[in-house]
Amino acid sequence: KVIDEYYKPDFLQIYHIGKAAVDKKSIDRIIQKKTSVLKVSSNKSDVFIDSLPNGMKIILKKVTGKPTLGISLTSEVSQLNEDLHQLGLNLLTSALLLYGNEKRNYEQLLNYSNENGIQIGISPKSETTSININCFKERLNIALELLSDVILTPTFPRNHLENLKQTNLSNFNRIKDYPQYYASRLWKEMIFNKKSNLISSFGTNETVRKFTQKKVSEWYKRYYNYTDMTLSIVGDFDLELILNTCRALFPPADKLNGRREQIPIYQPGASRYKKHRRGLNQCYINIGGFGCNALEIEKNTAFHVLAQMIGGDMNSLLFTEIREKLGLAYSVEFEFRSFRSLGYFLITAIVDKKKEKQAVESIISVLDNIKMNGISAYELTKTKNFIRGQRLMDEESMLSRAQTLSVLQTLGFSYDYYLQRNERLENVSIDQIHQIAAEYFDPENYFIHTLT
Repeated sequence: KVIDEYYKPDFLQIYHIGKAAVDKKSIDRIIQKKTSVLKVSSNKSDVFIDSLPNGMKIILKKVTGKPTLGISLTSEVSQLNEDLHQLGLNLLTSALLLYGNEKRNYEQLLNYSNENGIQIGISPKSETTSININCFKERLNIALELLSDVILTPTFPRNHLENLKQTNLSNFNRIKDYPQYYASRLWKEMIFNKKSNLISSFGTNETVRKFTQKKVSEWYKRYYNYTDMTLSIVGDFDLELILNTCRALFPPADKLNGRREQIPIYQPGASRYKKHRRGLNQCYINIGGFGCNALEIEKNTAFHVLAQMIGGDMNSLLFTEIREKLGLAYSVEFEFRSFRSLGYFLITAIVDKKKEKQAVESIISVLDNIKMNGISAYELTKTKNFIRGQRLMDEESMLSRAQTLSVLQTLGFSYDYYLQRNERLENVSIDQIHQIAAEYFDPENYFIHTLT
C-alpha cells in the first residue's frame, strides 16, 4: 500500500551535478518505459498476473470451493532446443529433476510427497517442459517449497541417470515390437528426416549412450533458469499471501545467457510413398502432410476443429466412412499438431493387409470429398459442441487449468488469449474449414507410409 501511494513518477526528484546539460527528454523516456512494465497485473478480481523480482512470470487464479490446487512451473525448453548431438537430452534432464535434490534424495522425495498427499510430475511437451503438482489447498505452502527444492537444487544422481539411460536404450531396441508406434516413427522419419528433433523426445541410441552427468548439468544450467519460467497456481487460496511466499521461495538469481533458440530440424523426404514389409498380419497406414503453424491463430483454430471432425471421435467422418460403412479399419484417427514454426496432420489406420490399397484410397477419398464439397452446418455445430464439452471437463481439473495457463504464458500468449478460446471456436466458419481443406488436402503433397 505504501508503494502504491508514494512510489510514483510524479514524486520523483532528480538532482544533477556536472557541466553537461540534463537531457530531460531522455530521462522522461526512461521513466515512461519503466512505468509501463512495472505493473502487468490483470484487472480481473479472481486472477493476478505479474512478475516476481527475479523475473519469473506468475499467474494466480482463484477458484473458490475446490479442495485441491493445481501448480505448474513451465520453461520454454523441449526437444526443439536440441541439436543433432543432443537428441533426447531434455527428456533425460527433466526426468532427473525428480530423482533427488540437495534436501531430499529420490526415496525421501517420494515418501515426503506421499505423506503430504502431493502428486508431482514432469511433462515435457513439444515446445515446453512443465513441473506439475496437484495437492490439497492446506498443503500449498509445502508443495511450493518442494517445487522450489526440485527446480533450484537438483543433484542428478549418477545411478539414476544410468538407469534412465538403460531404460530408454531398451525401449529403442524393442520399438519394432510395437508396430503402431514403429509405423508412426517411420512416417515421421519420412516427412521430417531421420535426424530431425521433431520425431521424438527420446532421441536416438547414438545420442543417449553419450549423455553424462556433466552434459545433463550443463543442459539444466542453460535452460532451466527459473527467472525465465512461468509459475501458475489455480485453486482456492489467498492470492496476496501466496505471492509473498513465492517471492521468498524463488529469490533473484544470476541470469545465464547462451540459450539456443528452438529450431525445428527437418528436411522433407523426396519420396511420398514408402512401404515396409515385416510379415505382419495387419497393415499400419500413416497418411499426412504439413499444416499451418500455431501463430496463424484463426487458421490454427479452424484446423483443430477440422481434425476433430474428421477423426477425433467414434462419430467422426473417417470413423463413420472407413470403419462403419466400408468395414475396412479396426481403428482410424486424424491428428493435427502445431508449433509456432510449423504444423502437420496425420491419419493413422489399422486394417487387414489384404485391404491396404482400398483403405488408402478410401481415406484419400474422404479428404477429397471435404475439399470438393466442404462440410455441413450440422457437422460443424456438432464438433464445436463436443469441443466445448471437453473443455468444461478440463476446467474441472485445477491442474489442467494451471498447466494451460503457464504453457500459454511461456509461449507468449496472454491471459486474454486463454479467455477468448470459446470466442475463437465460435468464429470458425464453414468457409474457413473449406479453405483449409483446399489448401492442405492435396494428394500430391501427402506422405504415405504403410507397414505390413
